[in-house]
Amino acid sequence: IDFYYDILSPYSYLGFEVLCRHRSVWNLVINFRPFLLRGVMQSTGNRSPGSVQLKADYMLGRDLPRLSKHYRVPLVMNDKVVERMFKIGTMSTMQFLTAMQKRQPDAVEEVSRQLFYRLFSSHQDVAQPDSLRAAAEAAGLSADVTAAALTDMLSDEVKSRLKTVTDEAVKLGAFGSPTFIVHTEDGRQEMVFGSDRFHIIGDLLGVEYKGPLRHLARL
Repeated sequence: IDFYYDILSPYSYLGFEVLCRHRSVWNLVINFRPFLLRGVMQSTGNRSPGSVQLKADYMLGRDLPRLSKHYRVPLVMNDKVVERMFKIGTMSTMQFLTAMQKRQPDAVEEVSRQLFYRLFSSHQDVAQPDSLRAAAEAAGLSADVTAAALTDMLSDEVKSRLKTVTDEAVKLGAFGSPTFIVHTEDGRQEMVFGSDRFHIIGDLLGVEYKGPLRHLARL
């Protein structure tokens, strides 16, 4: 499964954790593809749920709290999170993850987990260099690798790579985050959108969806 995501999206946090829980159960190979959600939405003409007041109220006040409990993912919304989601964005965050993928691909999962946790659980910054360094440290990365990624994230190469992955996602049909590209046994690529479609992903893979697997929660 290719997993396209932006730390900005709380539904991507849910999808990220549940996907990782199913890796051993479904014998999955997960290819993490950090992209820029704002770029996807601009390319496709999609609108943020925050632009529709009733939708935003439902998402923040009902849907996300329910899903957090159901999936056992520590997601708590507050004003700081909402401001980052709808106003500030995560350009530097996703550049850092892109740089980390270049430097140490096997670390992207845990660094992403720590960044999701900082934003949606402990309500800390995820954009400033010290914040990115702290997330990488919590993920167990060395100071040297982290410093190199912090330098690389400002390079034209990394910026271009992030744009390439974002454009790639749109070409595959993405219009939001999370987006899954499921590679089936017969060689097809099936696009699935949303953190609540794991039963469909299971069908496409020919395996049984076994629910939220709360006992495998990492945080």
